[in-house]
Order: sequence, then C-alpha cells, then structure tokens
Amino acid sequence: MIATMKGAFDGTMILVNVPCEDRPKYRTRKGTLAMNVLEVCSPEMEFTYVLLGWEGSTHDGRILRDAISRPNGLKVPKGCYYLCDGGCTNGEGFLAPYRGHLYHLKEWNRGPDNH
Repeated sequence: MIATMKGAFDGTMILVNVPCEDRPKYRTRKGTLAMNVLEVCSPEMEFTYVLLGWEGSTHDGRILRDAISRPNGLKVPKGCYYLCDGGCTNGEGFLAPYRGHLYHLKEWNRGPDNH
C-alpha cells in the first residue's frame, strides 16, 4: 500500500507582550517573547488545522503530541502521513527529513550531473 501525503506542518513564533511573571515561559531560544503556533496545510496550501496558545519556550514535539491527543485535534487517517520538520521524529503518520544529511536545494533543482 502506498501512503498518501495529507499535507505538511510546522510551528511558527508570533511575537507577544505578556505580564512580567509569564515572560520566562514565553521567551524563545532566540530571546524574544513569542507564542508558538502549529499550522497544518494541505498539498493545495490551504490551512487544515491550527493550534495556538503554547508558550514560545515549548518544543514543537510537545505541541504536536497535544494536537493529536485532543478530541477535535489533528487526525492522521490510516495509510496517510504529514511531512514535518527536523523538530519532530519519524513515526506512524509523520515523515521528517533524514537527520545528518544536508540538503542542497540549489544543486537538487539542477538535476543529476550524469544525464
């Protein structure tokens, strides 16, 4: 059986202003205050799922676990998968890039040298 790609997801940081006592939770690894938002898009580039509200210091993997555990959360139909970034791991329904390999998109777009 060939799996069907349902789309791709990634997290993004939205700058926020929060009370002083909450700042450590919202401080990102780059030092800004932000909210971490998970977005899922279809192959047609349409948003199919958005989860917001997580503190900027929260790892993408934790947010994904929360998204799939919610009653109306992200669902992966059997035999399907979502593309994800290196912040997540490969697992049933999720395909991340191969770790340890650097992708050179300029060279890849040129095609093979042995044609």
